[in-house]
Amino acid sequence: MTWVNVPAAIAMVLMLCLYTRRSVEIAIPLAISLAMPALLVLAAVRALSYVDWLSAALLAGAGAWLDGGDGSAVWETASYLGRKTNNEAEYNAAILLLKAARERGVTRLTVRGDSKLVVSQLSKQWKINLPHLRELAQEAWRVADGMSVTYEWIPRERNKRADKLSNEAIDNAVK
Repeated sequence: MTWVNVPAAIAMVLMLCLYTRRSVEIAIPLAISLAMPALLVLAAVRALSYVDWLSAALLAGAGAWLDGGDGSAVWETASYLGRKTNNEAEYNAAILLLKAARERGVTRLTVRGDSKLVVSQLSKQWKINLPHLRELAQEAWRVADGMSVTYEWIPRERNKRADKLSNEAIDNAVK
């Protein structure tokens, strides 16, 4: 991991704030409080149900919603996850989504996400090398046991509602 100086970290957080249309007043305290590694990442996954994750300077939010079949949300969440990497946040959001689907009696679910990594790993197309991510994937598979779940990659542009929810989760947490 490469460590950067605080002015560079502030500049990176400011760019992220501008990119995500966030309030820039969080940029300086956020960068300083984290002694920030050079890891600014955006990631998203969605489900049918839709899910999105935003991991900004290791502060992560999960946005997820279940589509009632007509584009309306039968369930949604904007959950602050604390300090997580984007991949950890993606897996945690998938678990939140799968639990919500199970609680509502969903037996068939299409998870649509714009994170190629999570979609490919949860659909068992790609190997999971990191043990902590493997544990999260196993938890997701346990929650989905007995359900027919398929995972499908979608472009980020089709992930706007879930993206908005993940942004709200972080915005509400840092206020």
